[in-house]
Amino acid sequence: MNFEIGAVMDAAGDTYTVVETPSATNSGRIRFKVDMVPTPTDLIMPLHSHPAMTETTEMIVGVMEIYTGGRHLRVGPGESYSSAPGVAHKGRNPGPDKSQFYWTLTPEASLQGALTQTVGGYFAGCAVCGILGHFALMRLEQYLHEGITGKDVVTGEPIHAGTALAEVGSMIDKAGGLRAVVDSADVFLLAKPFMAGILTEPVRTKLYELITALAEQGKAFDSK
Repeated sequence: MNFEIGAVMDAAGDTYTVVETPSATNSGRIRFKVDMVPTPTDLIMPLHSHPAMTETTEMIVGVMEIYTGGRHLRVGPGESYSSAPGVAHKGRNPGPDKSQFYWTLTPEASLQGALTQTVGGYFAGCAVCGILGHFALMRLEQYLHEGITGKDVVTGEPIHAGTALAEVGSMIDKAGGLRAVVDSADVFLLAKPFMAGILTEPVRTKLYELITALAEQGKAFDSK
């Protein structure tokens, strides 16, 4: 994955242009200029966190609706927000116009030197099955968590399994089907230190072990 200044990545129609590389700063951070189209209604960003980095967004044009640290925010031009390591958050461009912002990822010491690999895993997975495939995996994590508590982690409302699974299924279909999502799981595993769902680590590990096993079984079947 090319993270030279000026390199451009795409995710669901949004473009990420590298404006600062880890080697250019003592903090080892990476910075993108993001052009984000209005978020489609079926592109549901799951609640997630960055275990070993701080995410900062500085708005240039348009607005973003953000849920972070238990708060709902609407951020406009000249405003910014940050989510510290481990703080669950999600966001969207409510439209109708494009938004533009600087998106900065500043790693903890434990992730310095490996930041481009983990962020690269995220974009590489998106290239395999689209960002919806990644979101489907993370949304599944979220619903497993909600299944334990019985409530939506953002609204506190009761969560219904039928609705939850229909939503995940729709995302998988739009990502190219279950095989495409499962086949991308080993790529997305590289991104786990970058972008994690909200399950406890033992349960998350079991989920990804299952997904990886499914991928291996599929490859074995195809080779026969």
